[in-house]
Amino acid sequence: MRKEIAVVGVVILVFGLVLAAAGTRTTYQSVEYTENLLDTSYTLPDNYYVYWYTDLDAGDKVSGSIETTQPVNFFIFTSNQFNEWQTTYAYSLTAPSVVTRTNSQSMAFSATIQSTDTYYLVVYNDGLTSCEITSIQVDRAYYETVERRDYTLNMIGGILALVGIIIAAVGATRKEVEKEAPLPTPVEPAPVTPKPEPTIEPKPEFCPSCGSEVPAGTEFCPHCGSAV
Repeated sequence: MRKEIAVVGVVILVFGLVLAAAGTRTTYQSVEYTENLLDTSYTLPDNYYVYWYTDLDAGDKVSGSIETTQPVNFFIFTSNQFNEWQTTYAYSLTAPSVVTRTNSQSMAFSATIQSTDTYYLVVYNDGLTSCEITSIQVDRAYYETVERRDYTLNMIGGILALVGIIIAAVGATRKEVEKEAPLPTPVEPAPVTPKPEPTIEPKPEFCPSCGSEVPAGTEFCPHCGSAV
């Protein structure tokens, strides 16, 4: 029985170690983070534009909203598109861009960035009077790969391994104790004293003539001489 206990303990120990090892495996997960790029207000004179720029990575998502006191135009350009808008297209509203919103006082936008680059956020007032940008807010959502570990499996495996060690130790200890237990000391029987043989005394004999006691085996009475 003690051997079976030790074997069960070893099996539980091995299973716990395997489970603990599986719990330490590293997995990778893509996690989304959000970052505010712009949250401000601005007074924009007539026939002027204002811009902000930031570096964005492929896969980033840009979203936001703009509120103004009169209609304006909003663009998101790559660095090349921004240069072309200023030179080749001469501030045209039809120039290539990532995001284009024209002639609006309240606008929302959202776009997924296709390539890593420096991007320009442009508000262009092509009207004849100055404009108040009461609110402009731009957020960036991006993804990062993070490591994940299943510590639950790791903990359960460690507990099972500890239980297995205890059970195996109990089985081994029981076996050692039984192996070293002293044998019982035999009890020697008490010596038997032989009984003495009974002494048989010869029956006394008497003379038939005079009645005197005579020794056994005597043929003639020592007293009267008669034959016994």
